[in-house]
Amino acid sequence: MCNDYINFVIEKLKTIQGIESIFIINENIKQKIIELEDEANGKVLMGMGIGDNQGIKVAFEKKYLLAVITNKEYRWPNPPNVIMMQNNVVIGFDCTKEEVEKYSKNNNYSIFGTFVMYKKKVPNAKGKPIVVLPPKSFDELNNICPGINSVIASPSTPSDEYIYKVFNVQKQNDNGTIIVGFD
Repeated sequence: MCNDYINFVIEKLKTIQGIESIFIINENIKQKIIELEDEANGKVLMGMGIGDNQGIKVAFEKKYLLAVITNKEYRWPNPPNVIMMQNNVVIGFDCTKEEVEKYSKNNNYSIFGTFVMYKKKVPNAKGKPIVVLPPKSFDELNNICPGINSVIASPSTPSDEYIYKVFNVQKQNDNGTIIVGFD
């Protein structure tokens, strides 16, 4: 039953645009990724602040895990996919290109590509910035397979490199990696 269920979900995942390869994460691979994520958490992420990959933590609480290689056609769920916090105060977040227009017309924000920072909150926040990668509901898969409560997460760079190595995949410039956890 278990293998049939996982294979059923994999077949449904293959119908989502931008998904190239799908691999089952077994317990040994999971433990290695947990080690790599533990090492990465607390280190500076994207040069912006200390990383806190909450998405990976939530995905790894799920019963089943998959590593998914994506290409440039894959679309992440709506932002924010990155949130910057300082002393439990949100001081910045990513958004869509369309949303940038809204924020760029308001002097209360600084814009860096698709990343928005609150000008007034930054000088008042205390402590080191924390870059949070939140868990994201994988609505596209949840709509195809109701009841599986799937989430996606973005692995750290060391975990990403390990995934390519352990599954013997040659990384291309347009490839990305997501971890899919589901029940």
